[in-house]
Amino acid sequence: MPESLLGRLLARLRPSGNGTDSADAVRKLEQKFSQLDKKLDLLTKRNQDDRLILRRVAELLERGVPAAGDTTEGSEAPPPPPIRPSSREDWVELTACPVCGETASTLISEYNRFLLADDVPDESSKVYNYSLCHGCGIVYAARRPVGRRFRELLAGFHENLGRVGRPSAWLNPGALSEGERQHIRNLAKPGSLVSEHTGTTDKAWMPGALSDRLATAPHVVLLSSLLTLDKPRVLEVRSRSGAILDALRRMWGASVYALAIFESQQEVVRALYGIPADALIDFENFQIPYEGAFDLVVSNHMLTHSVRPGHYLDTIAAALAPGGHLYLYNEMDEAEFLGETRSMFSVFNPFHLQIFSPLSLTRALAARGFEVIFLGHSDRIHMICLARKAAPAQSTMPKGELKKRARQYTAARDLSILALPEHRRSAFAAEWDQVVERAVLSGMATVDARGRIQFSGARRKAKDSEEDTHV
Repeated sequence: MPESLLGRLLARLRPSGNGTDSADAVRKLEQKFSQLDKKLDLLTKRNQDDRLILRRVAELLERGVPAAGDTTEGSEAPPPPPIRPSSREDWVELTACPVCGETASTLISEYNRFLLADDVPDESSKVYNYSLCHGCGIVYAARRPVGRRFRELLAGFHENLGRVGRPSAWLNPGALSEGERQHIRNLAKPGSLVSEHTGTTDKAWMPGALSDRLATAPHVVLLSSLLTLDKPRVLEVRSRSGAILDALRRMWGASVYALAIFESQQEVVRALYGIPADALIDFENFQIPYEGAFDLVVSNHMLTHSVRPGHYLDTIAAALAPGGHLYLYNEMDEAEFLGETRSMFSVFNPFHLQIFSPLSLTRALAARGFEVIFLGHSDRIHMICLARKAAPAQSTMPKGELKKRARQYTAARDLSILALPEHRRSAFAAEWDQVVERAVLSGMATVDARGRIQFSGARRKAKDSEEDTHV
């Protein structure tokens, strides 16, 4: 750290009083500073080692391992189509919240996860300008890909999430050959409940079908506890295998329909459960291809990814019968990086265009005509929510909540910047000293005389609990 910054920190932290107190304060601070170097070096080395291991695994997987559904030995999965340089038409700059329409916002992060990647489509793809809406309170990408650029990102879904190896049959974004479709049908014939005592090998069925059935069972239990429906019409948007729909069909005698992201999921839903899956999801211009009103729409991780979330919610509201319900699951909670140590740059992958808090999700849904009946978490960072179709109702985030969350986002951004490896820090060179100073003064990090940074065991929550968020 530059000497001038260290001097300013010591001056700010030095207590007034006798010389002994001052010396003790400086000595304690320097002791904390000295702990940073080893941990930071170790973290950097681990990250480098992990990248090397993952690259090696990817190389091995690329050699002679057939893609899902490919029966040719030694065949290689085709690479994703290249992403062409973007033009102005590939991006939209939002001047208002895409859900509630509020124009006032606070920039909380310029960058998405591409900031951390070695291989990116282009430099402009790193910048999404995530902003905190002063109305409903959601965080949204004020700069987002549309049209050709979004479709090309989706075609490279696996790679653009930073994953290595081959995509699974569940998340294969490529177009399927007839041979691959037949392979999925063959694997689906035994169904999703294949008992291990039969000795059936994993290559003769879809073990992932049972895993998905078990993973989605809590949603079926929750829906059956909150709703009592008789022969309803149910649509699931972004269905993985159709397991939820099949369970609701058995439980309620429901007529069920699905929309999937990729052809692979579409084929799985049809083959495993015989559920109609007649179209793929258009994240920008979402449409429902089925006629007639629905009593329940189940939506998996869609608000987080939707290019036009307001249009998405309006389309669902129009398709619901009076008093119909929307069930959301796997919507992202900002607690993932406002909590302890997760980098916000890592959480903001290029498909995460919105992120929420429980209160902001409630207000956003109300703005588009949905009254929340139940909201909870399936785990620490994924929200589940049941809402009923109602009249739209606008509400504004209280000033106390806005102040608190803006402060939390500043702290999260500071820690995310400080956690960057040295070769990624150039984007923040102009504000580096200020970021370090804020982190040290708040107790979130320490810095030794050589300028090496060390994070505290947990973020300081000082004054957060004292804030009245309902002002």
